[in-house]
Amino acid sequence: MGTFRTIGEALDARWGIRKGHDWFWIAGIVKQDAFAMLTTAPGPDMNPYHDRQICVMEPEVGMHWLKLGVPETDILRAPPKGTLRVRTLRVDGVEVA
Repeated sequence: MGTFRTIGEALDARWGIRKGHDWFWIAGIVKQDAFAMLTTAPGPDMNPYHDRQICVMEPEVGMHWLKLGVPETDILRAPPKGTLRVRTLRVDGVEVA
């Protein structure tokens, strides 16, 4: 699985989110020994589950982010529908996967 998102204090739901590649980039910033993953408004795959999503990038786009070779507005956005595969892993605190 690419990432996991837990909703609620009681860990009542959890989804596994996977991009359609073996690996992918997540846009982030490191400053003064701290790390933050950048988020954006949810795309069509994430919208039913959450009001934000991490900025994920195709393998070939990640170097553009590191080298500042493409405007950030072209990279830091939600991917198109069908890019992420979502699978429910926990419901009401009970593992289902």
